[in-house]
Amino acid sequence: MTSALSFQTKPLHFIEDLQQPVKGYDIDIEQFEAGAFQGSLIHGAADDVLVSFGRFNRGVRSRGIWSGDKVVLGLLVGCSQRATQRSVDASPGSLVCCPAGHEHDSTYRGHSSFAGLAFDARSAPSLFGSYGERLADADLRDFVHVRPPQELGDRVTARLARIVPRLAAATLSEAGARYWSRAIVEAFAALLTTGLRSPERDRPIPSARIVRQVGDLVGPNLSQLHHISDICRALNVSRRTLHRAFDDVVGIGPVTYLRHKRLNAARRALQTAAPPGQTVTRIALDHGFDDVGRFCAYYQNMFGEYPLNTLKKRH
Repeated sequence: MTSALSFQTKPLHFIEDLQQPVKGYDIDIEQFEAGAFQGSLIHGAADDVLVSFGRFNRGVRSRGIWSGDKVVLGLLVGCSQRATQRSVDASPGSLVCCPAGHEHDSTYRGHSSFAGLAFDARSAPSLFGSYGERLADADLRDFVHVRPPQELGDRVTARLARIVPRLAAATLSEAGARYWSRAIVEAFAALLTTGLRSPERDRPIPSARIVRQVGDLVGPNLSQLHHISDICRALNVSRRTLHRAFDDVVGIGPVTYLRHKRLNAARRALQTAAPPGQTVTRIALDHGFDDVGRFCAYYQNMFGEYPLNTLKKRH
């Protein structure tokens, strides 16, 4: 990295504002905890390196390919409730190394914060400074979940939570900006090399695997509506097992989970609706809500605005 990071900060008012945790790459992201969505997202860039730092206040599930051409390091900085990264329980300081083109799947409950670093795998030895020699022979083609020693994890997360927002708000000299840019990169490297020395490649817990299979079955845009009985039959699990899996991983039952997915899909439909045929009633029915009044109440409770307000923003 020959130049210093430059930053942009934007507020998060709606779930779709978090669709690019890594700048330039869209992922599927859904809100599953009711309430107005709020937070902030910082994007930094220097040469071919991208940095992200985000905070948000509602439960979300993100899934997709972070980057098609870069390795992405995703760090859980803080969480008020349970979080999982690729079906593995995570705690502040947990890091995932996601190779280019690989899919991630993360769930966060309550207030959470994260940091990310995206880079070309070929530049890793030179990029990571004093840690470069350890990464020279590292295989960054496999997904790795790193749980560093707690003291190291606490130190790195506290440092990033302090440094990145300050850099985004400050005007520094070129030398100062370059110094702190290097500090950010080496903070990630300290965690990554800990994992590569003794990689912890956890197997997804059975409950998380079931939730992931349900996500695969229904898809991000719900091109087909599914009943619980259809899902149980397709996955060859009982209703009790399905309910236990969702309660364990997401903290809500499968019926509520599917309703939240339908609400998120309805929101995307409202944002892209073309008049006059696309009305709130039509979109509600298309997404499995036969009571428009109840749909509006669910929607307002989830997103902090009524569906008609979302539709009007489109026009």
